[in-house]
Amino acid sequence: MKQKHIALIDALRRALGANAVVDNPDALMTYDSDGSVMVKTPPDLVVLPTTPDQIVVAVHHAYQYNIPIVPRGAGTGLSGGATPLRGGMVIGTARMDKVVQVDIPNRRALVQPGVINFELSQHVEFYGYKYAPDPSSQKACTIGGNIATNSGGPHCLKYGVTTNHILALDMVLHDGTRLWTSDGVSDRAGYDLTGVVVGSEGTLGLVAQALVRLTRLPEAKRVVLALFPDVISASEVVSTVVGAGYLPTSLEMMDRNAIRAVNEGYQLGLPPEAEALLLIEVDGVEDGLDDQLAAILAICTQHGALELRPARTEEEQNRAWAARKNAFGAIGRLAPAYYLVDTVVPRTRLPFMMEQIEQLGRQYNMPMANIFHAGDGNLHPLVLYNPRDPDEVQRAQHIAEAVMRLSIEEGGVISGEHGIGIEKQNYMAMLFNAADLQAMAVIYATFNPRAQFNPAKMFPSNSDPLKLAEQRHSRITRSSNTLDPSELGPRLEAIVGQRNLYTGDGAQHFAVQGQAATYVAEPADLDQLATVLAVCHRAGATVVVWGGGTHQQIGNLIAAPDVIVSMQRLNRVLKYEPKDLTISVEAGMPIATMQRLLAAQGQMLPFEVDQPERATIGGLVALGWTGARRGYGTLRDLLLGLTIVEVDGTIIRNGGLVVKNVSGYDLVRLFNGSMGTLGIIAAVNLKVLPRPLHEATLLATFAAPEAAFATLAQISTTQLVPTAVEYLDRGALAQLGIVGGAALAVRAEGIPAACERHMRDVAALAQQHAALETRTLTDGHDRDHSALWQAIANLASTHDANGDTAVLRLCVAPAELPAALAHLAALAQTHGYAMASSAHAQHGVILLRVGCDRATLHTLHRTLVQRWRHCHVLACAPERKAGIAVWGAEPEGAMLMHALKQAYDPTLRLNPGRYVVS
Repeated sequence: MKQKHIALIDALRRALGANAVVDNPDALMTYDSDGSVMVKTPPDLVVLPTTPDQIVVAVHHAYQYNIPIVPRGAGTGLSGGATPLRGGMVIGTARMDKVVQVDIPNRRALVQPGVINFELSQHVEFYGYKYAPDPSSQKACTIGGNIATNSGGPHCLKYGVTTNHILALDMVLHDGTRLWTSDGVSDRAGYDLTGVVVGSEGTLGLVAQALVRLTRLPEAKRVVLALFPDVISASEVVSTVVGAGYLPTSLEMMDRNAIRAVNEGYQLGLPPEAEALLLIEVDGVEDGLDDQLAAILAICTQHGALELRPARTEEEQNRAWAARKNAFGAIGRLAPAYYLVDTVVPRTRLPFMMEQIEQLGRQYNMPMANIFHAGDGNLHPLVLYNPRDPDEVQRAQHIAEAVMRLSIEEGGVISGEHGIGIEKQNYMAMLFNAADLQAMAVIYATFNPRAQFNPAKMFPSNSDPLKLAEQRHSRITRSSNTLDPSELGPRLEAIVGQRNLYTGDGAQHFAVQGQAATYVAEPADLDQLATVLAVCHRAGATVVVWGGGTHQQIGNLIAAPDVIVSMQRLNRVLKYEPKDLTISVEAGMPIATMQRLLAAQGQMLPFEVDQPERATIGGLVALGWTGARRGYGTLRDLLLGLTIVEVDGTIIRNGGLVVKNVSGYDLVRLFNGSMGTLGIIAAVNLKVLPRPLHEATLLATFAAPEAAFATLAQISTTQLVPTAVEYLDRGALAQLGIVGGAALAVRAEGIPAACERHMRDVAALAQQHAALETRTLTDGHDRDHSALWQAIANLASTHDANGDTAVLRLCVAPAELPAALAHLAALAQTHGYAMASSAHAQHGVILLRVGCDRATLHTLHRTLVQRWRHCHVLACAPERKAGIAVWGAEPEGAMLMHALKQAYDPTLRLNPGRYVVS
């Protein structure tokens, strides 16, 4: 052992206690790999902290001694992510297994990273909740490990993957600095650091605590085992079911060898002639659940199902799920070992992929089993082999590489939930080009500047991410200010044409906060956009992006930009696969155009926005904007991939056109809500949703806000799952032409019987609290239904905030919503100004329109920021912004946000000064 390690071990034992440090060579072998076991390297020492402060001590010592740090949870990973390739210190979080706090009113829990996934759900089951992500290894894997690989599980088809359920992270950085990535409040300002860290495989820091979202347990569920004569037929059912507008909780697939293994292990008595099994689960309120299941089973029958076997009792359901979740272990009955390949393809390519995988097994003469999340296209072929036979090991690896190549060729990615680690790092260059990898390396260099955290992972083995980041920085700085600014106009005209370059009065139409640019360029396609950015960069010009011009009042006061880039001509569909429920469009496409295109296929984006004919998808992504309908998640949760033009005109891509993806860092989450300060969004890949079979809204009006708050509180104690709950105060109701002191608009979507149940139960609750009126609006039968939700979206309009009008957004924890709304009403009464407020009531986001003088606006904003921190002035006359912290208090993690801005835009030319990160 190196002398510095002896000194380090002694120092750590003094600081943490002898039991917290492991250096015995035999004991260290326990930590030489994760569940993949293909590469084994023991660490030099292991530290087992029990508190976040002990993590800080360990990391600080590692920083002083400059040795690698490898975070480790339970070691169940399958990509080599926890293998200490370069020795150093493993920090194991298994002893940090406390659920620190359960906050049911806000539907969240604070947990240490070593909490076992399954045990967290057990812990909160008493309250009627669960932690939704449920990997097959959930009885062993930890929350920290799930965060590292953005784990999914069988139920993520409906509930989403880990990134959809992590609200904030308590991080320890490379030098021992400890910070939160967020405070968990919705719609706060700043870059999405939480989204960047989830799926980063321990390369960006150590998670000391996590604030996680809790999900209501469903009122009822149904489980059916559908047996098929071949895997291809079963695969076709998956795309048909999802394409028909049904969203099961799970669609899990097992092939002949997997059926054989679980039959022997769990005595399911499945017929041996079955070549494929589809495990189907639906859940929700009891009403309409059997209707939904019957429709899905009818599709199974149409595709030749041999048998439909319902699991009628809870015991039968649990046995079926135990068989599925332990199927990988059961495969041990068939071979000494298996190589599990984790990849994702579009759902419609599953039949082809299954044919090819079977062919590969025959080609290499290797037995295989398939157990996978068919509903989201996440394949898990298992190559059965003898690890002591070098020839079989090599053939298994050849099959894995062939599957990776096939996945990429078919529009897929190289990992859906297991991560890159060591196993797939050399496939990264198949999926990404050099510029893409350099853009990811910026994140690595910002968080991990000495490459101490989990080195030699994720990036190709022949590349150094710190050097990649430096190459990118040199590329950008070398080309900056190399063009005479007087040449800017002629160069732009040569690119976009005279008709698409505006100056003088023509540029005034595109003014931002009243400031007109010297030039407004309208590129026609991606190549023109990239060339425009390159010329601006060389000329040293500042650049602001214009989508539809619907939110140009937002942000800090700015100086007149040199160039505004209008995206209005980039408005084409790049790829649309209705059966996959995915679409790729250029960023300038208006939302209304997109909704009409989707509606023709019975699909939708699940939100309304103000001015949909003008608002563009790229603009909404740049703003991180969301409408009232949040039961499906926000726009963030629908994003699959982005095409970005960097400040110097380089084109990069991140994400893909599949619904699960942990192939490298999640730049998609970083650029969502970044306000055009890191790069220009050129194209957007989205998950779309089937239009529900039925929609209904219960509009309940009350004499006073307190009655609405009481009704809202009762709704939250039920197992109802409305897709939107909007609170409207007296002022907002007046703008909608409705009489009342307050109102709730509660929206339900799905099977007709389920919608009717929601309307009936919510009406009863409202009437218990003396509702003045309860009115049910239904889509397709009452035009007032869609008109109401569009009118609610219009309440948040920012383009018309002139004179004494200002639009603010106040973001609080959901349980604080009644107190915040009451406080706003009291302030309005005290200061005597007009106010109209609406709120996404289950998420704590209040949109406020006030009419008051400048001094009162400043006082109001300052008062709200002091109490709730996240109060944003979305729009007001520019001259009234001076002296206001428009974005509220400085966000958590601001230090890292500024570092990322400096790294991605080193010359500070993109939307300078306008966002909270400048």
